[in-house]
Amino acid sequence: MNRVQTILAITIAAAALIGWRIIERTDQNIAPLSQSTEQQLSQSTRDAVVSTRSASQTSSTGEETPAERPVWYVQNDQHQCVPTTTFTPDSRTGELIEATGCDPIQEVDVYDSLDSDTLASLAYGDSHAAGTLGLRLIVSENPQEERFGLGLLYRSAALSADAEIFRKAIGTRYAYLSENGKPIVRNLEQMLVFSVIGETLGDKRFDSRRLERALRKADVDQQEIDTVRSNARLILQRMAELQTEVTGDMSIGEAIENA
Repeated sequence: MNRVQTILAITIAAAALIGWRIIERTDQNIAPLSQSTEQQLSQSTRDAVVSTRSASQTSSTGEETPAERPVWYVQNDQHQCVPTTTFTPDSRTGELIEATGCDPIQEVDVYDSLDSDTLASLAYGDSHAAGTLGLRLIVSENPQEERFGLGLLYRSAALSADAEIFRKAIGTRYAYLSENGKPIVRNLEQMLVFSVIGETLGDKRFDSRRLERALRKADVDQQEIDTVRSNARLILQRMAELQTEVTGDMSIGEAIENA
């Protein structure tokens, strides 16, 4: 399976698991995706990654090679800095003595400046690229793009075995829990998905029980809450399979067994 197909697989799997339950929620009514919407989702996802060919480099033989992975342009260490000059009075004569210093250069995350096509071309095995693109897409008002972004966030967490990307996602979009005094249930449910996964991965900063209480307070019945939890566990299983397939690591599968 090539990298584009794998990206499509994890994205569509994530969408099928929680998309209609969380993203398409309107007030208290939840409707499954129609066949035409599913086809549009697949096409939207395909469009988002098919342009990886344009982000590839062509060798002298005419064969396409993957785009070169970006590097950190600068690093915050003693060897790379901005020279500074200061003048300090001599304690005995009072004359100004010139001194040269070195202010460290701040790290620059090149991924933030990459276009979405390039990030998609890197997302197969690059957790940071998948997470950067995912965070960029979840703020879209287009539900299909938001789903694709969520799929990339799950991919990022699978490749890194780290739930930190979910905390960034919450801060980026899902931290708003009410509007005009009315609970935003889909945000609460999405945060519950993140929390179930984060807890399983050992991140104690996530608290799924607190979110369950908030959902019950928002008059969400227990059956629906249990469905969200079940969907989160299914996503975890897909993440474990993806992690093993791409990296050879089995830590997520082991975490699931020990949960």
